[in-house]
Amino acid sequence: MKKLNIRKKIRLAFAMVFSIMLLVSIYLFVQLNSISQHTRTLYEHPYQVSNTIREMKTEFYLNENLARNIRFADNDRQLDSLKAEIDKKDKFIRERFKIISRQYLGNKASVESVLAIYTAWENTCDKLYQLKKDDKTDSIQLLIKNNFTVKFDSLVYSLNIISDFAENKAKDTFKEIVKAEDNSTRISIIMLFVSSILVIFFIRYISQSVLRPLKT
Repeated sequence: MKKLNIRKKIRLAFAMVFSIMLLVSIYLFVQLNSISQHTRTLYEHPYQVSNTIREMKTEFYLNENLARNIRFADNDRQLDSLKAEIDKKDKFIRERFKIISRQYLGNKASVESVLAIYTAWENTCDKLYQLKKDDKTDSIQLLIKNNFTVKFDSLVYSLNIISDFAENKAKDTFKEIVKAEDNSTRISIIMLFVSSILVIFFIRYISQSVLRPLKT
């Protein structure tokens, strides 16, 4: 076997050390990229869905109160003002439904189902408005008791299911981030420890290679 001279030995040692450090750097880059993607998923999907639903539910309850106040309107001006406020919040809510439909990681059909429930509830609000316009008090009371409240409760329940799924997805994604960070830290320490030992070994080997001919 052909012996390497001191220059080639040094070059070989530096090449091996560089290769090890390069592998460590590549591994860290891949892990950081994975953590970044999980973090982006966490904030762009589950958290955005759950936060959007929280905003929508606030508007739902406000709209419910506005719709119930329709029966207490004293004149057409107050009635039209209530209807205009309900329509304004309806526009806000439908824009939030679009966000949920884009970002939701579960079954998209469930979002469409909730939207259908909301549309039916909104149609009931329109009926309340028209009944008040026509001064049909008895029909208003009956509609609120048998239809309006039931649809609203069904709407809130369905939204809670979507929100719970999004929050559970957020928890699972966060666990994956923590796990990836732990694995990255642990493996990086091991690889750096091994590379340090190899560097020490190469330095010792090169030193002996240099000193042995001098001693001889």
